[in-house]
Amino acid sequence: MGSLFGRASMTDPLRKADDSYVETPKEIIDFIENSIAEVLEKEFGKTLNSKDVVILDPFAGEGQFLSRAFETGAIKKDHESKITQYEIHPDRAKKAKQNVPDTVTTEIRDTLDS
Repeated sequence: MGSLFGRASMTDPLRKADDSYVETPKEIIDFIENSIAEVLEKEFGKTLNSKDVVILDPFAGEGQFLSRAFETGAIKKDHESKITQYEIHPDRAKKAKQNVPDTVTTEIRDTLDS
């Protein structure tokens, strides 16, 4: 993973905003999504598009993970299961909502407890 992160930062440098927000490089997102897909298939015989797979992004930021999954086709735009992303920063949540299809629920919360 260290060498993957090193390569990613060489080709797509981490962008850091003044408020300490760091954008995850696409190569890292792809690695994580591919790892999740592999475990779903091997352990459960499912895909990210299986009807009974619920997708949750608890720290959405600007929605890069779900946006990338739709972009690559890892998640189909007509996915029938529930997809939810949470973000505590209102401006980031607004951007996250813009970066994914309308079928994705985007919630702004100050905690994940409720």
